[in-house]
Amino acid sequence: MVLLPLGIAAWASLVPMTQDNSLTLDQALMIAEKNAFSVRIAASNVDKTKYQVDQAKALAGPKLTLDSTYTRFDKELTSSFGSSTIVTRPIDSKESKLSLSMPLDIAGNISRGIKASRAVEDASVALLQAEKNALRLQVRQGYFQVLQAKAQLDVAEENLKLSMERLENARANERQGSFARVDVLRFETLVKQAESDLITVANGYELAKEVFNNTLGRPIETEVVLVDIDALPNGQVPEGQAVEAAMKFRPDLAAVRYQIESLRFIREAQRSGLQPSLSFSLQYSHNYDAMGFSSQSNTTVGVVTLSIPLYDSGLTRAKVKTATEDEKQAKLRLDQLQLGVSLEVRQALTNLQNAKSRIDLANKQVEFAKETYRLAVVRLQAGEGISVEVTDAQTQLIGARTSQVRARYDYLTAFAQLQKAIGNDDVTKGPRDEVLGGMQ
Repeated sequence: MVLLPLGIAAWASLVPMTQDNSLTLDQALMIAEKNAFSVRIAASNVDKTKYQVDQAKALAGPKLTLDSTYTRFDKELTSSFGSSTIVTRPIDSKESKLSLSMPLDIAGNISRGIKASRAVEDASVALLQAEKNALRLQVRQGYFQVLQAKAQLDVAEENLKLSMERLENARANERQGSFARVDVLRFETLVKQAESDLITVANGYELAKEVFNNTLGRPIETEVVLVDIDALPNGQVPEGQAVEAAMKFRPDLAAVRYQIESLRFIREAQRSGLQPSLSFSLQYSHNYDAMGFSSQSNTTVGVVTLSIPLYDSGLTRAKVKTATEDEKQAKLRLDQLQLGVSLEVRQALTNLQNAKSRIDLANKQVEFAKETYRLAVVRLQAGEGISVEVTDAQTQLIGARTSQVRARYDYLTAFAQLQKAIGNDDVTKGPRDEVLGGMQ
């Protein structure tokens, strides 16, 4: 077994592309990120928060409004002056008003709202990365499950081949009179068992491919041919460094931090609820039927409004306390999540170490089982052994190879869990190697 100090995405990309449309791990990750519904929903939420930032910015800008009014009275009003009659109010009136208003953010609440919205946007981007981080683990697990099922299928085919070879030898020896019928029956039973095991493993292989296609968000009947992983990655990472890196790289932690930042701006905005506000407006009016006394066709009015809240029955104080509790709860969620991430990293490292030890054990077991099987066959052919020794040795050999396959892909899965726990494909990267939020 060769250990490389690389992340899975990096060393998988070193495997050359084949000409039979085989799928590499990197390609599978790209397909999943493009098709996965959870990622697409999270990406849509990022766009949504960007629009919310635009809304917050619009509150600080000018507003221009055009209003047109038509009024119809029951009759017109007139006044007589000697022989002259003057219409003081026509029977109908048409007027248009163009209003320009502009808030003056003397309390800073509009700018706080913009900052809070931007923090929410940053949180949504981090949550998108968190969805991708979780998806990458699912894809890797599915990828390795397919490879493991294929390797187990190869072992099952080898088992059937060996069983049929032993059966043919037993039948030949029976014809020569050196084997009893019970020995032939024993090998016939072994062949039937191998055929049944092969069918079960083949069905498991097909099911693993269908589950993998579902994870990639594509039709489950799509043909799956995967490039195997030749070299195992190096998972020897100091625990302290891994935990520290996770605290920096994990996007779900970053999302909660941005949420806390947003809630802080909201709390500050609520605290200024009793501060004065100032606005400016300019209005131009045009009366299409100006008649009567004091009537003007065109009127321009400028207004500056200063509003000073004096008493609100404790509403502002209650809003501040509510916002403070929201912020406090978010900080508690961050503490809880940090503990969970720390535990997740440590568990992943433990699983990786256990998987590594199982690989070493499985390799020795295979080596021992192969030699035991070889000796059993030699003894049987020399007439010094019995058939049950061969069947037992073959069962041990197939069991050892099955354990070897399982241990290998358990290691790859445990490494993928460590990548997800740290939040970075390169688990050897320290927390000071790149800025917060960097995803490979």
